Amino acid sequence: KKDVKILLKKIFKLQKKINVYLSFFEITTILAFLYFSKKKVDFAIIETGLGGRLDATNIITPILSIITSISLDHTNILGNTLELIAKEKAEIIKPKVPLVIGRKANLEPILKKAKVSKSKLYVSKAVKANTFYDEENSLIASKALAVLSLKYPLKKLAIKKALKIRPPARFEIFKTFGPKAIVFDLAHNIDGFKELKKAIKLFFPNKKIRVILGFSKHKDTLGCLQILKNFSNFIHVTEAQNFKSLSKLEIEKDLIKINFLKYRIEKNIKKTVIEAKKLAIKNKEILLICGSFFILDEIKKYLKINK
Repeated sequence: KKDVKILLKKIFKLQKKINVYLSFFEITTILAFLYFSKKKVDFAIIETGLGGRLDATNIITPILSIITSISLDHTNILGNTLELIAKEKAEIIKPKVPLVIGRKANLEPILKKAKVSKSKLYVSKAVKANTFYDEENSLIASKALAVLSLKYPLKKLAIKKALKIRPPARFEIFKTFGPKAIVFDLAHNIDGFKELKKAIKLFFPNKKIRVILGFSKHKDTLGCLQILKNFSNFIHVTEAQNFKSLSKLEIEKDLIKINFLKYRIEKNIKKTVIEAKKLAIKNKEILLICGSFFILDEIKKYLKINK
């Protein structure tokens, strides 16, 4: 915290001097770069915020570029086709810097950019149908580490341990809060909800699913709800305390459009969790929390989950 405060003061001072507006993401990106530099980290994993071409993180020249997948998200900014989005994301590819892609990123704009940039291309292994989506993520990570191992002395045991670490809120299951299981998943676009549907069927076949749901703005909520309604028993609609959150009433409009009537508009997240947990226990249901990072974050804080 001390380092963050010191570095933020420097950033704000510079911002005032050059008289340039910086977004929250731009400020945190600069903060991260300065902090990593100060701590002299061996490796830093930098994730783009949105797209690639105009992203704040894209000022660096990495030792490896990774594009995991391309899906229809942020279409109001990146474009409304996979090809247009791929073209934007392909701009993280730098001359002669190796590139690892997942099977869902194997698109012409990316392949073309890699060829022009003379970047050696590595494609992760394909997974079988109906495989848990996190296995595909692990294969991409494994391929990336294998490529890095060609140049850097990474120990096989260390790689093996690293690949066992699961990221939070990617079908993260907890069984100690009352219901048979509480599942946190960051699904927030159509592709994400398709994978979430497969994971639910894989891990909890024939189980009833109660959902706590909230979305951020500029998402295809209608498309996501079309998928969610197929495996949801009941939906508690809520809204995070964040300016990027989509209004509960907007979500309700889309629920009415798809004729899904088993829902309730909740007053706040705390009451939502209390009521949803109670009903999930009573009806022997799985409690799924999804749709927005902001919803997941607030609920985790309320449940005192620090993981």
